[in-house]
Amino acid sequence: MEDGLVELKPHTLEKLRREVDLDDPDRRREAIDILREWIKKQDHFLVKDFSDYYLEWRLLTNGGSIEKSKIVIDRLCTLRTLNPHLFGVYNVKEDFAHVFDNGICFALPKVMEEDIRVSFIKFFKKDHIKTYFVDFLRYIVVMAEYMTYHDYLHKTVLVFDFLDVNLNSFVTDMDFMELKRHSTVLLEGFRMKPQKILLMTESNLAATLLTILKTLLKPKIIQRIQVIRNHEELSEIVPREILPKDYGGDEIAFKDLKEKWLNELSSPKMMEMLKQRSKERTDESLRPMCQFSEHYAGMEGTFRFLRVD
Repeated sequence: MEDGLVELKPHTLEKLRREVDLDDPDRRREAIDILREWIKKQDHFLVKDFSDYYLEWRLLTNGGSIEKSKIVIDRLCTLRTLNPHLFGVYNVKEDFAHVFDNGICFALPKVMEEDIRVSFIKFFKKDHIKTYFVDFLRYIVVMAEYMTYHDYLHKTVLVFDFLDVNLNSFVTDMDFMELKRHSTVLLEGFRMKPQKILLMTESNLAATLLTILKTLLKPKIIQRIQVIRNHEELSEIVPREILPKDYGGDEIAFKDLKEKWLNELSSPKMMEMLKQRSKERTDESLRPMCQFSEHYAGMEGTFRFLRVD
C-alpha cells in the first residue's frame, strides 16, 4: 500500500478476486450493489454508507459469498454495540502512551507464501499486565480497523513474543474473560483467520497458558497453536527475508517498525477513519428479537443496549 506499512505481492488482488469468482468487473459490481441494497433495508444499522472497498473486502474475506458477507457486516456492527469499551476514536500515541513500554503489536510489511500476513505481539517486563491490558486490546482493535481499509489479506500468522516477560506473573494477572471478548471481536468481527499462532517463550509455564486458552478458543484455533523457544525456531516457520533484524531477519528493525505504526495509527487521516467506524453500530431495539437470538445468543459482551418489550 501507499504508506509502506503493509505490502501486497504483484497481482495478489487479481488472484484473490479470481479465487472467489469475482474477477469479472460486472459480477463484482453486482455483488457489491446487492450488499449495498441489503444494508439499506437493515433498520437497526445506525450507518448505511459503506465504501465499495469495504464491501469488496467483506466479499473477498468470505469466499465471495454474499450471504456470509451480510452476516459478518452485521456482526461487526453488533460487536461494536455489545463491546463499546473496546472500540473508540483513539490517538494511540496520546491515549496509549503507557502501553508501549509494556507491549506492542505490528504487522510485517511483506507477506509469506500463499499471501499470509505475519503479525507480532511483543510484551516487555515492566508493569503488571492488569494495569494496561484493556488499553492494549483497544490498540489492537485500532490496528485491525486500519488493516480493514489497507489490506485485503485475512490469513495470518500471529507471533506472541513472551521472551522478555515473567510468564508466571503474566498468566496470573491476565484477564482471560476480557481476552475472550477481544478474540471474538477479531475472529468473528474482523474475520482474522490465524493459520498459526506461535507462542515464543522459554518458560515451562507455556503448557499452563495453553490449558487456559483451550477453555477460551475453539478447538480449530487451539490446534494451530505452537510453542517455540527462540528466534532460530521462529525463522524455521517465518522466512528470514521478511523478519525484522532483531529477530534474525533482513527487514527493518523492530523499533523502526514500531515508530512507523504508531505514527500512522495516530495520523489525522486515521482519526477521521475511526470517527466514521465508531458510528457503524446497531440499535438493537430496531432489530427483530428472534434475529438477535439466532445469531448472537451466548456471545460475549454487554447487553445493556437491549430493550425487550
